Amino acid sequence: MSNAIGKVGHLSVAIPDSESWGEVIVNSGGVTTSYLARSPRPLDVGAAVLVVGVRGLRSVDVEPWEGL
Repeated sequence: MSNAIGKVGHLSVAIPDSESWGEVIVNSGGVTTSYLARSPRPLDVGAAVLVVGVRGLRSVDVEPWEGL
């Protein structure tokens, strides 16, 4: 699971506020995985995000990702 840290994904379920969960889809090595996701600020469906932490087996912390 820690291999998700540093990966970029896209939200498939919005995160409406810092107390709510959304869902992020991450592709790593040709394998697509979905995780429950939390963010300190609201994010819309389709937003690009960076996985910055792990909260458990299937949940992660994300931040907005603007790319390079």
